[in-house]
Amino acid sequence: MRIRVEILPWLSDSLKPGTVGSLRFEHQLEGRTVGDLLDELAAADPAFERLLYDRQARELRYPARAIVNGQLLEFLQGMDTPLSEGDTVSLMAAYTGGQG
Repeated sequence: MRIRVEILPWLSDSLKPGTVGSLRFEHQLEGRTVGDLLDELAAADPAFERLLYDRQARELRYPARAIVNGQLLEFLQGMDTPLSEGDTVSLMAAYTGGQG
């Protein structure tokens, strides 16, 4: 099934230096879940695995967070969240800080 992938700024530049804005592409998913998608992306791109996703632990590396169709992955079924044709998975950096 085809899944839209969007890697938002800061992560996109870390992954592909010189990138301006987001990286957007479609991926032909062989598996069925968010974890399967991230496994496939990491297998295809060593930089993705080194910077964004730990395949052995099957988790995103800090500060990366995933959003599936506008919803944070933490509020869904985690890596076991099922995907369907045409879904969008966005990866963004979680920012914290500021003054109270």
